[in-house]
Amino acid sequence: MKSTRKILLFVGDFAGGGTQRYALRLLERVDRRRFEPTVACFVPEGPLMAPAAKLARIVPFPLQGHLFNATGLASLLRFVRMLRAERFDVVHTLSDRANVFGLLGCALARQRGIVASQRSFDPITDGFTRAHPALVWLSRFLFRHVPDRITVNNSVIAAHLERVVGVCRERIRVIENGVDTERFAPRARDLALAAELGLREGRPTLGIVARFAPRKGHDALLAALERFSPAERPILLAAGDGPLRGHFDGEVRSRGLDDWVRRLGFVADPASVYNLFDAFCLPTTFAEGTPTALIEALSSGVPAIVSDLPQLRNVVEHDVSALVVDPARSSEIAAALRRLAAEPELRERLHRTGRELVLQRHSLETMIRE
Repeated sequence: MKSTRKILLFVGDFAGGGTQRYALRLLERVDRRRFEPTVACFVPEGPLMAPAAKLARIVPFPLQGHLFNATGLASLLRFVRMLRAERFDVVHTLSDRANVFGLLGCALARQRGIVASQRSFDPITDGFTRAHPALVWLSRFLFRHVPDRITVNNSVIAAHLERVVGVCRERIRVIENGVDTERFAPRARDLALAAELGLREGRPTLGIVARFAPRKGHDALLAALERFSPAERPILLAAGDGPLRGHFDGEVRSRGLDDWVRRLGFVADPASVYNLFDAFCLPTTFAEGTPTALIEALSSGVPAIVSDLPQLRNVVEHDVSALVVDPARSSEIAAALRRLAAEPELRERLHRTGRELVLQRHSLETMIRE
């Protein structure tokens, strides 16, 4: 009888996004007396690579821009051989291309014990790009027939998978995003860090924690800042990295906002920056479920401004636990910021109810137990 069960996680890379941080939390919490983890990936690079490598064996299956070119097919065959040789008890694929590649490999290897995590609306839609119709068809076919269980972090995604993709509802399980509520908790502002960043009392600070990627809403925030006079304009703290970092820097310069924007880069411990925010804003139009950063901000007691999207309406209630705005209308974002600055009762209510929401539905303990 085996003393430990072998589990395999498949992620795309080790960038600092919500999916990768979710995988890292699983690795940190897994009971090594019961489980032996391995991580497969396409790109063994990124800010979370080093901590992941300390927790599990990393096995790369490189691609060169496409799942099914010569490099992709060679990696797929190598993945199938590994599955057959190592006989994993559980294979857990994590979002978009990793799901398609991983599930196809599992089908070819006749792997059992398969879990797929879907954190956006469609199996191959990562929220950034449009896939070829044949790849969309393949991804939906795999989702309908290969995994034993599909986990999602939002019931709106579950309904989409059932209605549009055609997955039986009995195979879908909603596991809400969870965060460490002791680590992400209301704290006094770090005065030394605030001084280092040039933050001053009386000048509101707006924060976003997100990759610089299409549809995450960074341009909308800059447009909202332009609606303030220089004397009243909030300071924007932007934590994150990603493919559109250069575009963002160019937009800041072209709009003349350098004095009001602080780029923090990738932050290994995001809990260290939420105490600097007077408000958190994520004007995303990204086709994702529940953003991890939103839950972290609410847990930290930071009043949040979020997009009016069905999946986010499923998490927060307007004027109760967050302010909900049209992400395409910078005037609404600016108006929400002005409300927070002018209404201390509103700030206190969002601080309290946002924290309570996370304690009730989004603790890390709840997520792992489910």
